[in-house]
Amino acid sequence: MAGVRLRVVKAGRRFRVELTEVQVGLAQLTADVCRAVWNTGLEQRREYRRRGAWMNYHEQAHELVEAKVEHTGLPRHRRIACSRR
Repeated sequence: MAGVRLRVVKAGRRFRVELTEVQVGLAQLTADVCRAVWNTGLEQRREYRRRGAWMNYHEQAHELVEAKVEHTGLPRHRRIACSRR
């Protein structure tokens, strides 16, 4: 396709979200839990690497399930999706 120029157009959308005080509190709690879980998992993987070992996703996910049972201080929500995208 000589001579054909492709132009990529990226379209973005912006949304303004106005939360109630209750929703702000829940959003903050959700973010705090996600941050704590992420940072703990990251530190766990770093510690494994320091010792020359490796922890895969399945091992770490299993330990998270055990941690939820052992540590009743973790908030119990129906579902919190902690995702990095």
